[in-house]
Amino acid sequence: MADQGRRRGIFLCADSRHVAFIGVPEEKPYYSWSVIDVKTGIEKRSVTFSRPRRIDRYRYFDQLAVSHTIWSPDSSSFIYAGCDWKDRQKSARLCGAAPSAWIVPIDGSKPHAVSNAVLAFLLPAK
Repeated sequence: MADQGRRRGIFLCADSRHVAFIGVPEEKPYYSWSVIDVKTGIEKRSVTFSRPRRIDRYRYFDQLAVSHTIWSPDSSSFIYAGCDWKDRQKSARLCGAAPSAWIVPIDGSKPHAVSNAVLAFLLPAK
C-alpha cells in the first residue's frame, strides 16, 4: 500500500499463516494495522488508528511475541489499544483520555472495542 511508510512491530500469528504489522505513513497523523497472508503475499489493511499519547510500545513488543502476543490462539483475530481514526476525526479530539482495546477479526469483519486500555495483549495458546 502506497501510504504505509515504515513497518513497525511485526507479529506472526499462532498458525504462521498471517503476519500483522503497524504501518507508519510518512507525514500522516495516524497509524495502520495491516495483515499479510504469508502464503499468497496479499496484504489487507485492517484498521487505521491514532495511538494513545503514552503508547509507542507495539513497535518493540515483537521481541516478546511468545509471552506478549496480540494474536488470538486460533489466529482469527488480533488485539491492540488505540483510538479509531474515523471516530477521532469526527470528534476532533486527541486520543489520550480514553483509548480502547480493539479486537480486529482478520476475516474482514468490523473491529470492535472491548474495554478502555492503553496496551492490550492476548494469552498465547497452551
